[in-house]
Amino acid sequence: MKDLFAKQKKLWKRTSFLTAGMTLAFAAACTVEPEPLSDWERAVRVDRDIQEMFADQRTDVVFKPMTMYDAMARALKYNLNSRLKMMETALTVKQMNLNSTDMLPQIAANAGYSGRNNYEAIVSKSMKTGVLSDPTAYGEKTHGFADIQVSWNILDFGVSYYQARQDMNKVLISKEERRKQTQSLLQDVREAFWRAIAAERLMPEIDDLMEEATAVLEILRSGQKEKNAQTLTYQMSLMETMRDLSEMKKELQMARDKLASLINLKPGTRFRLVAPEEGNYVLPEIRSNLDRLEWLALMNRPELCAEDYKLQNTRLEAKKALMKLLPNLNLFASANYDSNSYLSNSSWMQAAAQVGFNLLNPMKMQQTVTTSEVKEAVDNLNRQVIAMAVLTQTHLGWARYQGAKETYQLSVEISNVAEQLAQKSAEANADNTEEMAQAATVASAARALFAKLRMAMNFAELQDATGTMFATLGLDALPEDFASNDLNTIAAALERVMGAWDIGRFTNEDAPKLPPVPMHRPPVFLNVTLPMKKVVEDSRFIVTIPPTVFAEADLGWDVAYTATLIDGSPLPPWMFFDSKTITLSGKPPATSEGFYEIKITARNKKKMSAFVVMTVQVVRGYRTIMDMRGAERDSRVTVIQKCTADEVCKNNQNVRLIDVFPERVSVAPLPLKRTK
Repeated sequence: MKDLFAKQKKLWKRTSFLTAGMTLAFAAACTVEPEPLSDWERAVRVDRDIQEMFADQRTDVVFKPMTMYDAMARALKYNLNSRLKMMETALTVKQMNLNSTDMLPQIAANAGYSGRNNYEAIVSKSMKTGVLSDPTAYGEKTHGFADIQVSWNILDFGVSYYQARQDMNKVLISKEERRKQTQSLLQDVREAFWRAIAAERLMPEIDDLMEEATAVLEILRSGQKEKNAQTLTYQMSLMETMRDLSEMKKELQMARDKLASLINLKPGTRFRLVAPEEGNYVLPEIRSNLDRLEWLALMNRPELCAEDYKLQNTRLEAKKALMKLLPNLNLFASANYDSNSYLSNSSWMQAAAQVGFNLLNPMKMQQTVTTSEVKEAVDNLNRQVIAMAVLTQTHLGWARYQGAKETYQLSVEISNVAEQLAQKSAEANADNTEEMAQAATVASAARALFAKLRMAMNFAELQDATGTMFATLGLDALPEDFASNDLNTIAAALERVMGAWDIGRFTNEDAPKLPPVPMHRPPVFLNVTLPMKKVVEDSRFIVTIPPTVFAEADLGWDVAYTATLIDGSPLPPWMFFDSKTITLSGKPPATSEGFYEIKITARNKKKMSAFVVMTVQVVRGYRTIMDMRGAERDSRVTVIQKCTADEVCKNNQNVRLIDVFPERVSVAPLPLKRTK
């Protein structure tokens, strides 16, 4: 009894110590509270960020004047968003490499030491007598053990394989996102550069004009004690001019700050820009067919390419889901060691194979397939939504580019006229007082400067519209394998490629290779206006289509031509098409009045095709003079007469329907008159 009490007391002490330890651990966990960063820690973070943000450009002055392509090169190399996308792509690659190791078998090594206060022992009971045997020890109090295990789940291998392919697609999606960011960055730099050029050239003129306006305003304020209406009007005009000049100055300064941010220059860094003079501007020219631009956009836009990879991942996810429903096969092998002296074999090899299957999985298979099909349909529809947006952007971008070019050309003329008016303002105000003449001169100079600014802003808008068009088409200024990190090399490559773009060459040998147009694409409609052919009934006509109308399609020399109606149906029996000479001819019979839209298609051996549409108008040449209905059902005879003039055909009165005529009507040609 005493031994039992002692054992219980010892167990109680151990339990008490364990309970106390758990209580202290729980109390410590409950007392954990959020601790805000100190001012010193935030200051260290700010200092570290500033140093790392501008680590590669630690200078207050950029001594070399920057061209537009120099600015683009700096943006590609130093822009923080560009560097972030680059690191995200690298992270995606690292994650792909990490996840690919899931396909390998699992190899685990274990080693340890075990001890207890008494022996591991068992007793046995006789099934005949029910007597318990004496305890038999089968393990030592302390022993060491070690093993190495290799296991491979075949089902997990298949799932990991599809996951690895999904990770590869995620890498490609990340690259497409980086392409999109690069295209948008180059577009923003193009627009900000030309606005900053305007600021650099016009800021001195604005400062001089504001200084002159301030001096004239002070003269007007102090010239007369009693101001008349004319003097106050000039004062008001000068103050409004100064306000507009101040707004203009602020807008131009913001353009330089935006450009500095894009090329990751620290605010306040001094830099100079260089560009051709205003009279030497080369207007960007996009010479291409709108349908061709649509195909380029649909083929190259990063968003659509990314959607293609997302669709592949959706299909791979469906395969993963189906594979998880298959029987699970697990292979196992191990090498073991145990220092327990009671074991007859202290080291041994072990192998096993196990198959497991959820009997309810077949019920899920059909639902899994259906869900996968719906997901794929959603992805397809989402891609089509994006494609529709891309087509809309292409048309809007094309219209904006055309409008921006016309606006700039008009602003050049307005600026020239404004300068001429400013030069003649002194002569026009010679009869006024000196103060009034100065005020009028300043106002004319301000109008000329405003016109000059609008011209510069309109040119920047034209450059922005051009850059937007390039980004809309998804064109890459640098190839994917471009590896140089030198600013001059990057700028030279950009100038070579984008300079070709500005003159309409999208596919020159130095430009990135555009994906080929699909072989089985629908015919491309060429927006070529062909004159309408007007022909009278029972009159012959012939129209020859010049092959030059298909030049924009760039189909080559070996081209075959066909002609159908606009809906694809065959031509009327009276109309003929000669494919060798591209000639349309015919003689419309009576009662064929109307408009006929003819679709003429050119197709090369690569099955690339384009078509134009021309209209043939058949004018009435006969008029109805009698309409008779017979005794039999649906029997009807219409008598027509050839018109002698257009007015006769136009004045076609209502024809009386004759209800009764002989049951049989014989129609025969008129007898020929003999000529003497």
